[in-house]
Amino acid sequence: MHPLPTYLQQAAMARHSQATGSVYFIGPAGPRRLLKIGFSCDVNRRLREIQSVHPEPLFVFEEVRGTRSTESAFHRQFAEYRAQGEWFEKCAAIRDDIYARQKAFYSRLILDEPENLRERIFLDDQVHLYESK
Repeated sequence: MHPLPTYLQQAAMARHSQATGSVYFIGPAGPRRLLKIGFSCDVNRRLREIQSVHPEPLFVFEEVRGTRSTESAFHRQFAEYRAQGEWFEKCAAIRDDIYARQKAFYSRLILDEPENLRERIFLDDQVHLYESK
């Protein structure tokens, strides 16, 4: 089997990088743990994949529609909290970013946000979008 010519590889990579999906924030509940910021066209499937190699129950704390460029922007924004690869320390900066997005979500729906939402985002296993099944 012959490898693809370089121009076809570049075209395929360009299409792949512009695919629309979601940037996810996945991790276990609780303080001082790591959070994965990644990209997928199917976050539920990706959560199951990560869960299969992670010993603790994982949750999706946030999901943002976007592309791999969106994922890269989050990686740059939180670079000082990077532990390794796509894994980041849970910190106030990431929590506050998630909180701002969720607060806007509740405002658009004209709903009251859950009590103490900001403080509960990483600590409480009840404050997440969904968990692995």
